Amino acid sequence: MQAANAGSPLNGTVIPAGTTAIVDARRYITGTPVTTEAQAIYIEDNWSVTPNLLLNLGLRADKFHNKYASGVTFAKADFSDMIAPRVGFSWDMKGDGSTKFFGNAGRYYLPLTNKLADYFAGSTDEHTYYVLDGWTQMEHPVAGTYLLPILGQQIGPVNTSNNVPAPEDFRTAVAKDLKMVFQDEFILGFQQAINQAWSYGVNATYRRMTRAVEDARINHVEGCPWYSGDWPIINPGETTTLWCPTTSDWVTFDSSQDGYIASGSGAIMGYKKPKRTYKAVEFQLDRAWDDKWAFNASYLWSKSEGNMEGPVNSDTGYADTNLVQYYDHPAVNERYGVLFNDSRHQIKLRGSYKLNEQWSFGSTFSARSGGPITAYGVVWPNDNRSAGGPGEFSGGGSGWLCVANCSNWATRELVYSERGAFGRMPWVYDLGANVTWTLPVDGIDLKARLSVYNLLNRQTVVNVHSRYESTPGTQMPHFGQGTVWQSPRYTQLVVTWNF
Repeated sequence: MQAANAGSPLNGTVIPAGTTAIVDARRYITGTPVTTEAQAIYIEDNWSVTPNLLLNLGLRADKFHNKYASGVTFAKADFSDMIAPRVGFSWDMKGDGSTKFFGNAGRYYLPLTNKLADYFAGSTDEHTYYVLDGWTQMEHPVAGTYLLPILGQQIGPVNTSNNVPAPEDFRTAVAKDLKMVFQDEFILGFQQAINQAWSYGVNATYRRMTRAVEDARINHVEGCPWYSGDWPIINPGETTTLWCPTTSDWVTFDSSQDGYIASGSGAIMGYKKPKRTYKAVEFQLDRAWDDKWAFNASYLWSKSEGNMEGPVNSDTGYADTNLVQYYDHPAVNERYGVLFNDSRHQIKLRGSYKLNEQWSFGSTFSARSGGPITAYGVVWPNDNRSAGGPGEFSGGGSGWLCVANCSNWATRELVYSERGAFGRMPWVYDLGANVTWTLPVDGIDLKARLSVYNLLNRQTVVNVHSRYESTPGTQMPHFGQGTVWQSPRYTQLVVTWNF
C-alpha cells in the first residue's frame, strides 16, 4: 500500500479522482520446471588374494542431463566425463580377526543440482494496481487481529514488463566444455582387539578437491568484446569455451589468465583455480556392548585448507549451491589458508548402561575447537571496482584492508590479511543424556525414549561478523562479534512400537 495523487499517471493510465492510496499487488514466481535424467553404472569385484588379504576393486561411471520442461538443455555430461575408480583392501594381519589393516582410495563426482538450472529459468514478476477502498478487520487464531485491504477499482492492465522469460539458448550462460566437480579421498586405518570387549584403532584421511562449477564474472575475453559483465557457469581457473554472439562462433580462453579486466588500471587477469584439502587423524577406543554397558571415545585432529569451502559459503552465510560469490571478483578466492569449517580438535565420548530389562540410560559428550576468524575487506590492489559489499551475508570480500589514502584506488595503501588472522572462536561443548523405558511384557516391543540435548544449555558463539570494512578504510563496528550461537537446550520424546 502506498500514498497516491489523483490524476497522476500510473501504469499507462491515470489514478482515478478521489484516490488517496493504492494497493500494489505483486505476483512473483521464480524458476520453471526442471528435470534431471541420471544414470549410473558400477562394477565391483571382491578378490581374496590370500586367506588374509581382501581387495575391493570398483569403477563407477555417471551420466546426467539437466533440462527444462520445454526440452531445452541446460547442461549434460556423458559416461566418459564422470569415470570414478575406487580400490580398497583389508588385511587380517594375524589371521584370527584381532588385528586389521585397511585402506581405500576413490574418486567421487558431484552432479549439478537442479537449483543451478532453476536460477537461469526466468521469472514472473507482475504488478496489478488497485484503488484502496478501506480495511477489513480479520482475526487470526495465533497472530490475533489484523487488517486486510479492500481492493477497489483496478488501475490499468496487469504490468508484465518485469517478467523474464526462460532463455532458449544457454551457450553464453554455460560453458560448452563444462566438467563436473570431483573429490579424491584416501583412507588408511588400523584396528586392534585388546580382549573380547575392548579394542582400539587409528585411521588417517586425506581429501582433495581441485575443480569447481561456479558462476564467474566474465567482463573480458580476448577476441569477443560481447563479454563485458556476465556471470556464466564455468570451471574457474581452467580452459573455458563460450559462445561469442559478436563473431557467431565459439571462443576458448584460459580463465586462469583471462576473463577479468580491472576498473581503472585496465589490468587483465584470470581466476585462481579452486583448491581444498582435508587432512585428519582419528584415534578410537571401544568397549563393545555386552547387554549391560558400552563405551566409545574418540579424538580427531583435522585441518581444512583451501581457497573455497565448497558449493556453499558458511562464514559469509551465502548458501546458493554453485552460485556462491567465490568468483564474482578475483580477490574473493585469492587467499589460500584455513577454512571456516577447520575445527582442529574434536573429542567425543559415548556411553550406554542397562539398569534392568525396563530401564536403560545413555550419554554423549562432544568438544570441538572453534573455527578461524577471517577479515573481509571491500577492495584490492589496482582495481577501482568493489570486491565485496559490507553486508554480512552478501558473499564476496577481499583479503586486502585499507590503511591510508583510501579514497583513491590509485594511491591507497593496502595490507594483506591471511585467513584466520584474527584468531579463533571458542571451544564448543555439548553434553547430552537419554533414558529409555521398555514395556516389560513378552511379545510386545514398545519403547519410549526421552533425550535431552545440550543439557548444560551452553550457548557458545559459533560464527561472528567477518566483514571488516564498510568502505575502504572504514572499519565495521561489529567485526568479530557473534552472529550465530550454539543451539539451546531442547528435549525430544520418541515412542516406538514394532509389530
